[in-house]
Amino acid sequence: MKNKKTKITLAGLFLILVSAVPAFLSLEDGADDSLKNSVIWRISGKDLPGPSYLFGTVHVADTNEIPIHKTVIEQLLRSEILVFESDISDPEYPQKALKHALMENGSLDKILPTEKYTELKRFFREEFSFPLEAVNQMKPFHLASLIGALSMGDKQVSHEEELLNMARKKSIRTTGISTLEKESEILSRISLADQVEYLFDEIESYRSDRSETLRKEILQAYREADIEQIYSLVSVSLKDHPKVFEQLFHVRNASWIPQMISLMGAQSCFFAVGVGHLPGDQGIIRLLRDEGYKVVPVHKDFRFHD
Repeated sequence: MKNKKTKITLAGLFLILVSAVPAFLSLEDGADDSLKNSVIWRISGKDLPGPSYLFGTVHVADTNEIPIHKTVIEQLLRSEILVFESDISDPEYPQKALKHALMENGSLDKILPTEKYTELKRFFREEFSFPLEAVNQMKPFHLASLIGALSMGDKQVSHEEELLNMARKKSIRTTGISTLEKESEILSRISLADQVEYLFDEIESYRSDRSETLRKEILQAYREADIEQIYSLVSVSLKDHPKVFEQLFHVRNASWIPQMISLMGAQSCFFAVGVGHLPGDQGIIRLLRDEGYKVVPVHKDFRFHD
């Protein structure tokens, strides 16, 4: 039994939704179908006022595992605006995020059979010393995401929070590609039955250490900048939950493209999204290329010259 006593910020709650993670390494000026090893990509073409950048982030990791490389920071500092999946710079973001993670007319003890609810309570108490009653109204999908955050304990960190701190120090504006309301609406299309099945599968993965093995494999792929491997790992891990995968990645990716186009048409943007959204036939890189933009990887030691 792992029995980790943990704490988690409300702001971290919604960031945890995307449990896929990032990668990074070379510069190749091409647009072939096999994606080069990089987590930072340059977007140009179609009369953009200047280049924009797409960075794959880690939502939750050990603070010592995945530092943000200096090249990523340089691209951020040369951009006019930092764009997250949703605007975490909003002072009311934590409260709004929690609100959207809760069921409006229901609770876990009402939607689950008594034996399942009892099992759930025991799991969170024994593994994390966490009272399920504190999140009894939380949607099963969000509760499943919470397991990963609680398992990290006090070591958890998000790239988004680090980037936000850098942007504030340099007075770089921030915004979101989407809104909490829109993100919540998309994820709410996953039926409660599918969410419950996903939740208990996540519990089994945690107990069997499958989730920890997956986390290590993803982080290793991130260090090697192999975003296609990350996509493969995430796809396989969700193969029994196609509706979760579809809404979490494909539907959200497609919904972001119009706003990304609008934002970078007005200024140089630094987009920071979970790395799992970058690769794949319906990933952001492919979707932007289909719109006619040139999207190429940035070498980790690349430097601009004015």
